[in-house]
Amino acid sequence: MILSYFSSPVEFARTHLAHLSLGDKRLNRRAEVLLTAFARHPGASIPRLFQGKRNPIDAAYAFFQSPKTSPEAVQAPHRSGVREAAKAFPVVLLVEDASEVSFPRATPPPGLGPVGRTNSTATRSGVLVHSVLAVGFHPAETGEAHRGPLAILGLLHQEYYTRVPRPEAETTRTGPTGRKKTAWAPDRERESQLWTRAGAAAGSPPEGAVWVRVADRGADIYEYLEQAEALGHQYVVRSCEDRQTQVTATQTQRAGVLSARLEQVSVKGQARLTLRGRDGRPSETLLLDLKVLSVCLRSPQRPGHAAGSLSGLSCSVLRATERTPPAHRPPLAWTLLTRCPVDTLDQAVEVLQMYSARWVIEEFHKALKTGMGAEKLQLETKDRLVTAMALMSLVAVRLVAIKEQARVRPQAGLRPVEIHVLQAVLRRPLETVEAVIKGIGALGGHMGRKRDGMPGLLTLWRGMKELQTLVEGFQLSSNNEFKT
Repeated sequence: MILSYFSSPVEFARTHLAHLSLGDKRLNRRAEVLLTAFARHPGASIPRLFQGKRNPIDAAYAFFQSPKTSPEAVQAPHRSGVREAAKAFPVVLLVEDASEVSFPRATPPPGLGPVGRTNSTATRSGVLVHSVLAVGFHPAETGEAHRGPLAILGLLHQEYYTRVPRPEAETTRTGPTGRKKTAWAPDRERESQLWTRAGAAAGSPPEGAVWVRVADRGADIYEYLEQAEALGHQYVVRSCEDRQTQVTATQTQRAGVLSARLEQVSVKGQARLTLRGRDGRPSETLLLDLKVLSVCLRSPQRPGHAAGSLSGLSCSVLRATERTPPAHRPPLAWTLLTRCPVDTLDQAVEVLQMYSARWVIEEFHKALKTGMGAEKLQLETKDRLVTAMALMSLVAVRLVAIKEQARVRPQAGLRPVEIHVLQAVLRRPLETVEAVIKGIGALGGHMGRKRDGMPGLLTLWRGMKELQTLVEGFQLSSNNEFKT
């Protein structure tokens, strides 16, 4: 692949910022220094990154303050590399979601908006980060609904959005079905447009390639689905709305709501899905009943357009329902809208594998906020905060990529010197995939007991940080020379 996530911090920064053009060679060099520091000491504050040395600290603050260092400009070489790397995969998933990043301070920095609960006594200030992570996809050979390892390519798009209060002129009323409806102005920018802007930024896939947009219920937006079809994207989106359907795209007679129509469909087959253990509970293997239905979605009401007045959207609906749920939790039930083929049971299971890959965007945002400590940044304006997060995001992708590589061949993801030091510290050979993963996890505090399972994201993150420190000490020793 063109973008490597497994090299040293210096090489990582040089690769992902190659051909960076900020209009000033000093800014280009400072971006590389900062990304190297973030990769070397993830989660550290800016003063700690440079061990309290005044000159590099001041240079970092000046970099974030410069009008030339927007998130788009800083990430441009990385995003370009992601597009190039995507050409090597016949199927690429564009996994996307938005996450709130809050900055709990007595006086919020200028440019931030409300995040968290809308109750005024609990509202915090921050931004909404909408990220699109491109990953190479291969169907899992097991034929089960949970995904196999993914090839993490990187960020294809990222936007930092500030929420604004809804204008008083937009009133909310309760419709005849009990659902709340808003009379919204057509010209106002909306949070839902984050999804269509992400699609426009992604553009159409290269000829012969398949790009599948994978998203949770926040993407169940008619314009999003419409745009994906226009751009030649396939999609797997979890349904949020119990949408009305119609006979065909041109025949606008109502054909019933999705839920009612799915009730009348017979089960196509079964699939198994393994859920990882959480909160002290062991992992579970679920048996899912699968239903498939081809539908034409009816267009919703929009300013200037009555419901059903626009062309309908043809897609398939895949319903996966847990057959025998346990007493300690509600049953798993996914209703997925998709443009992917689902004519056979194997194709339906493959769509479930694609949706299971959505978890990597959750891990990415967790790595950005918790692993990198984005919410602890003490910069004074939104522009400075988002520029810092744009660089941090590249390191957060690195963490997710390392974890995914550890699922398959962790020794291919580590440099020889890292394997050498890890074996020396643990005082035992590491001859299997599981041994290397647990070895890194042990440095991060993983106990390694039978009930503990495999190390999680943050445990591996801490382990990699510790291993990196040990490797640097080993290489600095005058008595130890090791070719990397």
